[in-house]
Amino acid sequence: MGILLTPRADELVITRDYRAELTAIERNGNRLKWVFQTLDGEQRTFTAYTHYSTSHASKCVKWVIALLDRPLRAKETVDLETLIGKTAIVLVEIRKRKNTDCYRVLTVEPDFY
Repeated sequence: MGILLTPRADELVITRDYRAELTAIERNGNRLKWVFQTLDGEQRTFTAYTHYSTSHASKCVKWVIALLDRPLRAKETVDLETLIGKTAIVLVEIRKRKNTDCYRVLTVEPDFY
């Protein structure tokens, strides 16, 4: 017999990309809180958290690179508050359960518009 999988009937998971502006960024210890607002007229707000990390493999650095729309130079220091107002493409996972939508930011990519 094969390996069987039956998804939950009460949950639908879709992904969608939004063009969004970074409206706030806050540091709390080793975590960063990122707040994005969509530019599509719906004015949705997505809040995401990442670790404050300097590793090029981290979400933090990848998102900074996406918002700058350029690679970082060796030993370059970036004031993260200067990213506020910059736009990017935000890929969001939307979980629909009964009457509730749950959003999770998966990744941030450079704004190609």
